[in-house]
Amino acid sequence: MKATSTASLLGLLAVLFAAGCHHHVKCIGGAREVEYQCTCAEGQVWNGTSCQGEPKPGTCSGGYYQFGKDQCFCLDGFAPNGPQCIQLNCAGGSVVSGNECVCPSAKQWIDNKCQVPCVEGATRVDENSCACPPGAVSNGRKCVCPDGTYWDNTQCAALNCTGGAFASGNQCVCPANYTWIDNRCQVSCIEGAHRVDDHNCACPAGAVADNGRCVCPAGTFWDNANSQCSGLNCSGGAVPSGNECVCPGGYSWLDNRCQINCISGATRVDDHNCECPGGSLPMNGQCMCPDGSSWNGMRCILPPQAEQHHGYRQQHQSNLTGSKTLNINGCNYTDSANGSLGDLCGRNGACPSGYTCNTGFCVPANQGCRR
Repeated sequence: MKATSTASLLGLLAVLFAAGCHHHVKCIGGAREVEYQCTCAEGQVWNGTSCQGEPKPGTCSGGYYQFGKDQCFCLDGFAPNGPQCIQLNCAGGSVVSGNECVCPSAKQWIDNKCQVPCVEGATRVDENSCACPPGAVSNGRKCVCPDGTYWDNTQCAALNCTGGAFASGNQCVCPANYTWIDNRCQVSCIEGAHRVDDHNCACPAGAVADNGRCVCPAGTFWDNANSQCSGLNCSGGAVPSGNECVCPGGYSWLDNRCQINCISGATRVDDHNCECPGGSLPMNGQCMCPDGSSWNGMRCILPPQAEQHHGYRQQHQSNLTGSKTLNINGCNYTDSANGSLGDLCGRNGACPSGYTCNTGFCVPANQGCRR
Protein backbone atom coordinates (compact mmCIF):
# COMPACT_ATOMS: atom_id res chain seq x y z
CA MET A 1 0.00 0.00 0.00
CA LYS A 2 2.85 2.35 0.79
CA ALA A 3 4.43 1.66 -2.63
CA THR A 4 1.12 2.38 -4.45
CA SER A 5 0.69 5.77 -2.63
CA THR A 6 4.24 6.79 -3.48
CA ALA A 7 3.72 5.92 -7.15
CA SER A 8 0.47 7.91 -7.27
CA LEU A 9 2.18 10.93 -5.73
CA LEU A 10 5.04 10.71 -8.21
CA GLY A 11 2.53 10.47 -11.08
CA LEU A 12 0.70 13.59 -9.83
CA LEU A 13 3.98 15.52 -9.50
CA ALA A 14 4.92 14.47 -13.05
CA VAL A 15 1.59 15.82 -14.43
CA LEU A 16 1.98 19.06 -12.47
CA PHE A 17 5.58 19.46 -13.62
CA ALA A 18 4.60 18.84 -17.24
CA ALA A 19 1.81 21.42 -16.98
CA GLY A 20 4.24 23.92 -15.47
CA CYS A 21 6.54 23.58 -18.47
CA HIS A 22 3.85 24.83 -20.94
CA HIS A 23 2.08 28.15 -21.54
CA HIS A 24 -1.54 28.69 -22.41
CA VAL A 25 -2.19 29.92 -25.96
CA LYS A 26 -4.87 32.24 -27.37
CA CYS A 27 -6.63 30.62 -30.33
CA ILE A 28 -8.46 32.32 -33.20
CA GLY A 29 -10.52 31.34 -36.26
CA GLY A 30 -12.77 28.91 -34.36
CA ALA A 31 -9.91 26.86 -32.89
CA ARG A 32 -9.73 25.90 -29.20
CA GLU A 33 -6.81 25.21 -26.87
CA VAL A 34 -6.26 21.47 -26.32
CA GLU A 35 -3.15 20.37 -24.46
CA TYR A 36 -1.56 23.83 -24.98
CA GLN A 37 -2.19 23.75 -28.75
CA CYS A 38 -4.84 25.33 -30.96
CA THR A 39 -7.06 22.57 -32.41
CA CYS A 40 -10.06 22.61 -34.82
CA ALA A 41 -13.29 20.69 -34.17
CA GLU A 42 -13.73 17.16 -35.52
CA GLY A 43 -14.43 17.39 -39.27
CA GLN A 44 -12.59 20.70 -39.68
CA VAL A 45 -9.10 21.57 -40.88
CA TRP A 46 -6.93 24.68 -40.43
CA ASN A 47 -6.39 26.64 -43.63
CA GLY A 48 -3.86 29.07 -42.16
CA THR A 49 -6.35 31.63 -40.90
CA SER A 50 -9.39 29.72 -39.61
CA CYS A 51 -10.97 26.28 -39.17
CA GLN A 52 -12.80 25.19 -42.35
CA GLY A 53 -15.27 22.35 -42.98
CA GLU A 54 -18.37 20.90 -41.28
CA PRO A 55 -17.78 20.40 -37.51
CA LYS A 56 -18.89 17.11 -35.97
CA PRO A 57 -20.20 16.62 -32.39
CA GLY A 58 -18.27 13.40 -32.05
CA THR A 59 -18.71 12.15 -28.50
CA CYS A 60 -20.17 15.53 -27.34
CA SER A 61 -23.87 16.50 -27.06
CA GLY A 62 -26.10 19.49 -26.27
CA GLY A 63 -24.62 21.62 -29.02
CA TYR A 64 -21.04 20.96 -27.89
CA TYR A 65 -18.48 19.79 -30.47
CA GLN A 66 -15.48 17.53 -30.04
CA PHE A 67 -12.01 19.11 -30.19
CA GLY A 68 -9.10 16.75 -30.01
CA LYS A 69 -9.60 13.32 -28.46
CA ASP A 70 -12.11 14.09 -25.70
CA GLN A 71 -12.55 17.88 -25.26
CA CYS A 72 -16.02 19.42 -25.77
CA PHE A 73 -16.39 23.14 -26.61
CA CYS A 74 -19.06 25.47 -27.99
CA LEU A 75 -18.50 26.85 -31.48
CA ASP A 76 -17.93 30.58 -32.10
CA GLY A 77 -21.14 32.53 -31.60
CA PHE A 78 -22.31 30.17 -28.85
CA ALA A 79 -21.69 30.20 -25.12
CA PRO A 80 -21.80 27.41 -22.51
CA ASN A 81 -24.99 27.27 -20.47
CA GLY A 82 -24.77 24.21 -18.30
CA PRO A 83 -25.06 21.07 -20.46
CA GLN A 84 -25.97 23.05 -23.57
CA CYS A 85 -24.48 25.65 -25.87
CA ILE A 86 -26.74 28.65 -26.50
CA GLN A 87 -26.39 31.16 -29.30
CA LEU A 88 -24.95 34.56 -28.35
CA ASN A 89 -27.21 37.56 -28.83
CA CYS A 90 -24.82 40.53 -28.71
CA ALA A 91 -26.42 43.93 -28.02
CA GLY A 92 -25.38 47.56 -27.48
CA GLY A 93 -23.05 47.54 -30.42
CA SER A 94 -20.99 44.59 -29.18
CA VAL A 95 -19.85 41.83 -31.54
CA VAL A 96 -19.12 38.13 -31.28
CA SER A 97 -15.57 37.15 -30.40
CA GLY A 98 -15.27 33.43 -29.81
CA ASN A 99 -17.67 32.52 -27.03
CA GLU A 100 -18.36 36.08 -25.80
CA CYS A 101 -19.62 39.51 -26.84
CA VAL A 102 -17.00 42.28 -26.93
CA CYS A 103 -16.90 45.96 -27.90
CA PRO A 104 -15.12 46.92 -31.12
CA SER A 105 -11.64 48.40 -30.93
CA ALA A 106 -11.41 51.90 -29.30
CA LYS A 107 -14.77 51.39 -27.54
CA GLN A 108 -15.66 50.28 -24.02
CA TRP A 109 -18.82 48.86 -22.37
CA ILE A 110 -20.29 52.02 -20.81
CA ASP A 111 -23.91 52.44 -19.66
CA ASN A 112 -24.95 49.05 -21.15
CA LYS A 113 -23.55 49.71 -24.60
CA CYS A 114 -20.29 50.09 -26.47
CA GLN A 115 -19.10 53.70 -26.54
CA VAL A 116 -15.83 55.56 -27.06
CA PRO A 117 -14.41 56.68 -23.66
CA CYS A 118 -14.29 60.46 -23.11
CA VAL A 119 -11.22 62.25 -21.81
CA GLU A 120 -11.41 64.27 -18.57
CA GLY A 121 -13.53 67.40 -19.03
CA ALA A 122 -15.18 66.24 -22.28
CA THR A 123 -18.92 65.74 -22.86
CA ARG A 124 -20.30 62.75 -24.79
CA VAL A 125 -21.92 63.60 -28.13
CA ASP A 126 -22.91 60.01 -29.04
CA GLU A 127 -21.47 56.48 -28.82
CA ASN A 128 -18.76 57.37 -31.29
CA SER A 129 -17.61 60.83 -30.21
CA CYS A 130 -17.00 63.25 -27.32
CA ALA A 131 -16.50 67.03 -27.33
CA CYS A 132 -14.34 69.35 -25.20
CA PRO A 133 -15.87 72.66 -23.98
CA PRO A 134 -15.80 75.60 -26.42
CA GLY A 135 -12.24 76.60 -27.27
CA ALA A 136 -10.66 73.63 -25.47
CA VAL A 137 -8.72 70.79 -27.09
CA SER A 138 -7.84 67.26 -26.02
CA ASN A 139 -4.27 66.41 -25.16
CA GLY A 140 -5.07 62.69 -25.05
CA ARG A 141 -5.82 62.63 -21.31
CA LYS A 142 -8.03 65.67 -20.67
CA CYS A 143 -9.45 68.82 -22.22
CA VAL A 144 -7.10 71.81 -21.96
CA CYS A 145 -7.12 75.43 -23.06
CA PRO A 146 -4.57 76.10 -25.84
CA ASP A 147 -1.82 78.69 -25.41
CA GLY A 148 -3.12 82.24 -25.45
CA THR A 149 -6.42 81.27 -23.79
CA TYR A 150 -7.62 80.59 -20.23
CA TRP A 151 -10.52 78.77 -18.55
CA ASP A 152 -13.22 81.25 -17.48
CA ASN A 153 -15.26 78.51 -15.73
CA THR A 154 -17.42 77.90 -18.80
CA GLN A 155 -15.08 77.95 -21.81
CA CYS A 156 -11.56 78.75 -23.01
CA ALA A 157 -11.47 82.50 -23.61
CA ALA A 158 -8.71 84.51 -25.26
CA LEU A 159 -6.24 86.16 -22.92
CA ASN A 160 -6.44 89.96 -22.86
CA CYS A 161 -3.17 90.98 -21.23
CA THR A 162 -2.84 94.57 -20.00
CA GLY A 163 -0.40 96.71 -18.04
CA GLY A 164 2.62 95.64 -20.06
CA ALA A 165 2.03 91.89 -19.51
CA PHE A 166 2.03 89.34 -22.36
CA ALA A 167 0.49 85.91 -22.90
CA SER A 168 2.59 82.93 -21.88
CA GLY A 169 0.83 79.58 -21.99
CA ASN A 170 -2.52 80.10 -20.25
CA GLN A 171 -1.65 83.21 -18.24
CA CYS A 172 -0.45 86.79 -18.54
CA VAL A 173 3.09 87.38 -17.25
CA CYS A 174 5.42 90.35 -16.90
CA PRO A 175 8.68 90.55 -18.88
CA ALA A 176 11.93 89.49 -17.22
CA ASN A 177 13.02 91.78 -14.34
CA TYR A 178 9.48 93.17 -14.05
CA THR A 179 6.89 92.54 -11.31
CA TRP A 180 3.09 92.93 -11.28
CA ILE A 181 2.50 95.91 -8.96
CA ASP A 182 -0.57 98.15 -8.77
CA ASN A 183 -2.28 96.41 -11.72
CA ARG A 184 0.65 96.78 -14.12
CA CYS A 185 4.17 95.49 -14.80
CA GLN A 186 6.86 97.59 -13.11
CA VAL A 187 10.62 97.17 -13.19
CA SER A 188 12.14 95.28 -10.24
CA CYS A 189 14.54 97.57 -8.35
CA ILE A 190 17.79 96.42 -6.74
CA GLU A 191 18.24 96.59 -2.97
CA GLY A 192 18.25 100.17 -1.71
CA ALA A 193 16.95 101.72 -4.95
CA HIS A 194 13.60 103.45 -5.46
CA ARG A 195 11.36 103.23 -8.51
CA VAL A 196 11.32 106.40 -10.63
CA ASP A 197 8.70 105.13 -13.09
CA ASP A 198 7.50 101.78 -14.48
CA HIS A 199 10.80 101.20 -16.28
CA ASN A 200 13.50 102.95 -14.22
CA CYS A 201 14.99 102.81 -10.71
CA ALA A 202 17.51 105.09 -9.01
CA CYS A 203 19.91 104.74 -6.09
CA PRO A 204 19.84 107.46 -3.38
CA ALA A 205 21.89 110.62 -3.92
CA GLY A 206 25.59 109.82 -4.13
CA ALA A 207 25.10 106.03 -4.11
CA VAL A 208 26.01 103.67 -6.96
CA ALA A 209 24.78 100.22 -8.02
CA ASP A 210 27.14 97.37 -7.12
CA ASN A 211 26.38 93.62 -7.21
CA GLY A 212 22.62 94.03 -7.06
CA ARG A 213 22.40 96.75 -4.40
CA CYS A 214 23.00 100.45 -3.89
CA VAL A 215 26.23 101.28 -2.01
CA CYS A 216 28.13 104.41 -1.04
CA PRO A 217 31.42 104.74 -2.98
CA ALA A 218 34.78 104.93 -1.21
CA GLY A 219 35.32 108.22 0.60
CA THR A 220 31.61 108.59 1.46
CA PHE A 221 29.25 107.23 4.12
CA TRP A 222 25.50 106.68 4.46
CA ASP A 223 24.01 109.78 6.03
CA ASN A 224 20.78 108.65 7.70
CA ALA A 225 19.75 112.19 8.54
CA ASN A 226 19.74 113.22 4.89
CA SER A 227 19.13 109.78 3.33
CA GLN A 228 22.11 110.07 1.01
CA CYS A 229 25.81 109.26 0.66
CA SER A 230 27.84 112.19 2.03
CA GLY A 231 31.58 112.82 1.84
CA LEU A 232 33.70 111.70 4.78
CA ASN A 233 35.01 114.58 6.91
CA CYS A 234 37.74 112.90 8.92
CA SER A 235 39.22 114.74 11.93
CA GLY A 236 41.67 114.12 14.73
CA GLY A 237 44.31 112.76 12.40
CA ALA A 238 42.03 110.03 10.92
CA VAL A 239 42.04 109.33 7.19
CA PRO A 240 39.31 107.98 4.83
CA SER A 241 39.34 104.22 4.23
CA GLY A 242 36.42 102.83 2.22
CA ASN A 243 33.29 104.22 3.88
CA GLU A 244 34.81 105.18 7.26
CA CYS A 245 37.52 107.22 8.94
CA VAL A 246 40.39 105.23 10.43
CA CYS A 247 43.60 106.02 12.24
CA PRO A 248 46.92 105.44 10.44
CA GLY A 249 48.86 102.27 11.21
CA GLY A 250 50.30 102.27 14.74
CA TYR A 251 47.64 104.73 15.98
CA SER A 252 44.36 104.28 17.88
CA TRP A 253 41.29 106.49 18.35
CA LEU A 254 41.55 107.90 21.89
CA ASP A 255 39.86 110.98 23.33
CA ASN A 256 38.35 111.93 19.95
CA ARG A 257 41.64 111.85 18.05
CA CYS A 258 44.28 109.46 16.73
CA GLN A 259 47.10 108.83 19.20
CA ILE A 260 50.21 106.73 18.85
CA ASN A 261 50.19 103.24 20.35
CA CYS A 262 52.89 103.03 23.04
CA ILE A 263 54.90 99.92 23.72
CA SER A 264 54.66 98.15 27.06
CA GLY A 265 55.98 100.29 29.88
CA ALA A 266 56.13 103.54 27.87
CA THR A 267 54.21 106.75 28.56
CA ARG A 268 52.53 108.79 25.81
CA VAL A 269 54.17 112.22 25.70
CA ASP A 270 51.94 113.62 22.96
CA ASP A 271 49.79 112.29 20.10
CA HIS A 272 52.85 111.15 18.16
CA ASN A 273 55.52 110.29 20.76
CA CYS A 274 55.98 107.87 23.64
CA GLU A 275 58.72 107.93 26.30
CA CYS A 276 60.31 105.03 28.18
CA PRO A 277 60.81 106.03 31.87
CA GLY A 278 63.96 106.36 33.93
CA GLY A 279 66.53 105.89 31.21
CA SER A 280 64.99 102.72 29.81
CA LEU A 281 64.97 102.23 26.05
CA PRO A 282 62.50 100.60 23.60
CA MET A 283 63.67 97.08 22.89
CA ASN A 284 61.66 94.08 21.58
CA GLY A 285 58.35 95.89 21.96
CA GLN A 286 58.85 97.03 25.54
CA CYS A 287 60.86 99.45 27.66
CA MET A 288 64.06 97.86 28.99
CA CYS A 289 67.16 99.07 30.76
CA PRO A 290 70.34 99.11 28.63
CA ASP A 291 72.89 96.36 29.11
CA GLY A 292 74.84 96.80 32.33
CA SER A 293 72.05 98.64 34.13
CA SER A 294 69.02 97.53 36.14
CA TRP A 295 65.64 98.93 37.18
CA ASN A 296 65.42 100.07 40.80
CA GLY A 297 61.68 100.65 40.72
CA MET A 298 61.96 104.20 39.48
CA ARG A 299 64.76 104.31 36.92
CA CYS A 300 67.65 102.40 35.37
CA ILE A 301 70.85 102.59 37.46
CA LEU A 302 74.45 101.50 36.88
CA PRO A 303 76.15 99.04 39.25
CA PRO A 304 78.13 100.67 42.16
CA GLN A 305 81.56 99.81 40.79
CA ALA A 306 83.78 101.43 38.21
CA GLU A 307 82.74 100.57 34.66
CA GLN A 308 84.01 101.55 31.25
CA HIS A 309 81.06 101.86 28.79
CA HIS A 310 80.67 103.73 25.51
CA GLY A 311 83.47 106.24 26.05
CA TYR A 312 82.68 107.24 29.64
CA ARG A 313 83.96 106.15 33.06
CA GLN A 314 81.93 106.34 36.24
CA GLN A 315 83.56 106.04 39.66
CA HIS A 316 81.75 105.58 42.99
CA GLN A 317 83.13 106.03 46.45
CA SER A 318 82.60 103.23 48.90
CA ASN A 319 80.55 105.32 51.36
CA LEU A 320 77.58 107.66 51.03
CA THR A 321 79.49 110.63 52.45
CA GLY A 322 81.98 110.56 49.61
CA SER A 323 81.52 111.80 46.06
CA LYS A 324 81.47 110.33 42.62
CA THR A 325 82.85 111.50 39.31
CA LEU A 326 81.64 110.86 35.79
CA ASN A 327 83.63 111.49 32.62
CA ILE A 328 81.58 112.06 29.49
CA ASN A 329 83.55 112.60 26.30
CA GLY A 330 86.44 114.16 28.23
CA CYS A 331 84.26 116.31 30.54
CA ASN A 332 84.34 115.53 34.29
CA TYR A 333 81.21 115.89 36.43
CA THR A 334 81.15 115.50 40.20
CA ASP A 335 78.30 114.76 42.58
CA SER A 336 77.66 113.40 46.02
CA ALA A 337 77.72 109.64 46.35
CA ASN A 338 73.94 109.44 46.67
CA GLY A 339 73.20 111.98 43.94
CA SER A 340 71.69 111.28 40.53
CA LEU A 341 74.91 111.79 38.56
CA GLY A 342 75.20 108.94 36.03
CA ASP A 343 71.55 107.94 36.13
CA LEU A 344 70.40 106.97 32.65
CA CYS A 345 67.93 109.29 31.02
CA GLY A 346 65.77 108.99 27.90
CA ARG A 347 65.70 111.12 24.82
CA ASN A 348 63.48 113.74 26.49
CA GLY A 349 65.79 114.21 29.47
CA ALA A 350 63.83 112.50 32.25
CA CYS A 351 66.22 113.52 35.05
CA PRO A 352 65.37 114.68 38.61
CA SER A 353 65.11 118.36 39.37
CA GLY A 354 68.55 120.06 39.35
CA TYR A 355 69.88 117.63 36.77
CA THR A 356 69.96 117.62 33.02
CA CYS A 357 70.36 114.82 30.49
CA ASN A 358 73.72 114.73 28.70
CA THR A 359 74.10 112.04 26.02
CA GLY A 360 71.92 109.64 28.00
CA PHE A 361 73.22 110.41 31.49
CA CYS A 362 72.01 112.76 34.22
CA VAL A 363 74.56 115.42 35.26
CA PRO A 364 74.21 118.42 37.64
CA ALA A 365 72.54 121.22 35.74
CA ASN A 366 74.88 123.83 37.30
CA GLN A 367 78.11 122.14 36.22
CA GLY A 368 79.86 122.84 32.98
CA CYS A 369 82.54 120.76 31.26
CA ARG A 370 85.64 120.43 33.45
CA ARG A 371 88.67 118.77 31.97
